This record gives sequence, C-alpha cells and structure tokens, in this order.
Amino acid sequence: MYVPRSSIMHLIIICSCLLLFHNHVQAQLLQICSNTANYTSNSQFQTNLNLLLPSLLSNGPRDGFFNTTVGTSPDTVYGLVQCRGDASTEDCRRCLNNSVVDVIRKCPNRKEATLRYDLCIIRYSNTRFFSHVDSNNSRGIANAADVSEADVNRFNRQLGNLFNNLSTAAASVTTKFDLGSINYTNLNDIYGLVTCTRDLSATQCSSCLQRMVNLLPSCCENSIGAQVFSPNCHIIYELFSFFQNSSQSPPPALQGSPSPPPPVQGTGNACKFVNIVAIVVLAIVAEDVARRPTMASVVLMLNIYSVTIPLPTAPVSVSSNRTELGGKIKENGASTNNSSQSVLPDHG
Repeated sequence: MYVPRSSIMHLIIICSCLLLFHNHVQAQLLQICSNTANYTSNSQFQTNLNLLLPSLLSNGPRDGFFNTTVGTSPDTVYGLVQCRGDASTEDCRRCLNNSVVDVIRKCPNRKEATLRYDLCIIRYSNTRFFSHVDSNNSRGIANAADVSEADVNRFNRQLGNLFNNLSTAAASVTTKFDLGSINYTNLNDIYGLVTCTRDLSATQCSSCLQRMVNLLPSCCENSIGAQVFSPNCHIIYELFSFFQNSSQSPPPALQGSPSPPPPVQGTGNACKFVNIVAIVVLAIVAEDVARRPTMASVVLMLNIYSVTIPLPTAPVSVSSNRTELGGKIKENGASTNNSSQSVLPDHG
C-alpha cells in the first residue's frame, strides 16, 4: 500500500504529540535481558508470552502482586509482577502498563527478562523462578551529597537500626513490605523503605534485605540517600519523606520529626487514552518487513498500552506552573545490561 511521505510525517508528528501525554513515567532502575535463550517470531513461546503479559497487567494492580504460568513444556512461560507497597492502585497500573510494553521493546525475543522501576517490577522466564533468590544481580544508586563527618557515626548507627527494624517487620508479613522513619538529628529524620517480592519466604526475604544492606558501604557509603535493589528485594533511604501513598505514612520518629506536608488532593474526572497512532506508525513506516510488529504484538499493545489523562476543567484564567527536579546522582553499575550480570559485589 502506497502512503504519501507527507501523510507519514503527519502521523509521526501526531504520534510524537500524543506521546507527550504519557505522564508519570517511572524511572527504570534495573534491566536484565538474559541472552541464554531466545525465541523466534510466531513461535509457541511467543504466543504464550503474549497471553502471559496481559494477564499480569490485568491482575497485578488488584492486589499489587500476581504470578502465573502459561503453556506447557518446552514453551512454558513463568511471569511475575509486583508494585511497591505504598503505590496507589492507579500508579501501580500505570507502572505495570509501562513495564509490559517496555519488556517487549527492550528485551526482544528473549526468553528471560526483568525490569525494575521505582514503583514496580516485572519478570518472566522459560524456567521457574518463583521462590528462588537471584543473588547475581544487584545495583546501588546513591545521592551525590554525603553526611558530614561530625554526624556520620550517628547517622550510620541510626540507619542500621532503621533497616533492621523494617526488615524484620517486612519479612514477617504477607505484603513483604514496610516503611518508617527514625530520628537522626533534632531537625532531621531518616526515612526508609524495604520490600521483597511476595513469592519469597520470610527467611528468604530477610536474607535478601540483609544482603542489600551489606552492599551499602560498597556503593553508597555515607550518602544522605540511596537505594540498593535486585530482582527480589529493594531498600531505600532518604532524609525526606518519599513515600507515595499518604495512607502508608510512617509512624512518628522518636524526636524532632517534622510534620509531613499534606497530600495533594486530585480533582476532576479522568479519561482513558490509547496510543493507537503510535502503533499504526510502526506498522506503516518500517520499510524492513522484519522490523514491523507482528499482528500478535499489535493486538497485545492495543490491549495494554493506555494512560490516564486528567479531564480539564473550564479555565477562568490562564496560568502556568512548572516544577523542575534537579540534583546530582552518583550511580554504581549500568542500568541497561543486555545480559545477566552482577553490577555490585555480593558480600552475602
């Protein structure tokens, strides 16, 4: 079918504009695209994977966790998704929406892949990984600023106490999640969060979290904020309250805890928007037939790739507010590995 170049350009421009509405994009923390096995297009494994991913997306936000299996050997696909315990249902759905699309795009034809974001994780594999701890893939990200030398001993002592308390609590509950704070100075608290995937036992979760804590000195020593994570568990600490859901606010610190700001209340309705144009452009523009998405992939994307756009109210006057986030980040390890590898030394 002949499509005029001008029409293609119009589609691309429209597509680019529409994608600007893809709000609340979550930062990707970990990417593992295993190169141990690949699947071919239109294979039974791909068919099973295309059934698995929508199932993960539709079931994951209901309880924040879902794992399942599709197909029979040798084409069985095992899958798992989980959202962070303080994420709202909508933020969970949005994060999983992104992850399901990204895992196909970033790990094409891979039989095993893991993507971890700020608020969710997605994993699938041709081998059963449920209730197994991956000790070969860990990464740390630290804030560029450090604690002052005068405060470092107390800071590290209180940080250790906080993670010990949170890890013990998280491992003992079904959500495998806990958050809280502890007094650091008269004016500052340390806020912490720990989580494991819910397929782990209490012992496995506790061991995984302890390994993340043990990795802090090698990636993030004396930093005022950091996070360390693997496919199975995740720890975060900061000197400000970074928790997502006001209903999950931490218990008050021992002393000097500043009052957190009130949550921002959303107003208005929302409407669903599906980026069909983007998928049509992919199918029309690609000159190389091999690079065009298969019909199964198109159907999958149409079923899952949607975002929520707030419905605007009638304006009384025109105003503009813009918030810019800045700050230096020091990172240890690469976030876009194309094969499974350890990016932090494992002391566990």
